[in-house]
Amino acid sequence: MTRSDRVESQAIGSYLRWQRELREISVEELAQLTRVPVRSIERLEAGFFDGQVDGFVKGFVRTVSESLGLDAEDTLSRMHSEPEPEEGRLVNLKRRVVGAVVGLAVVSLLGALLFVIQQVSTRQSRSSADVDQGVVFRRDPVRALAESPAEPGPVALPVLRPPNSAGESNTTD
Repeated sequence: MTRSDRVESQAIGSYLRWQRELREISVEELAQLTRVPVRSIERLEAGFFDGQVDGFVKGFVRTVSESLGLDAEDTLSRMHSEPEPEEGRLVNLKRRVVGAVVGLAVVSLLGALLFVIQQVSTRQSRSSADVDQGVVFRRDPVRALAESPAEPGPVALPVLRPPNSAGESNTTD
């Protein structure tokens, strides 16, 4: 690996630290030049922002690279990774599809299992409550009276008498 290959394969934080050390500039001096806090420059060089390509990080890298005397556009282009080969995208897509299918299958099996458990518990509660719950017997009270074995005897009715003036009751027992 040649020196230029090593430089191009470095992460942006390592690259900027390497460039700063080549120029023999301390972190404190760079912080004064850029008006960026020392802690932020240390985090940049430690790789905290590697892989992030948002506007804030781009501006931060641009400021540091210009202060070091580097071409800002060249430095920013190092932040962008090479596009993923088409084959790798297909493998990732296949993994996602397989994961989705497996997840759907697991959810379906769990749903079916819960349904079966619910059905079994419902049947058990029905069978324990009443064995012949499917057949309904209705009693006809008139028919039951007609079919009763004991015949009732004569019914004693109260005798009504006309009311008298003494306030006695008009019924006899």
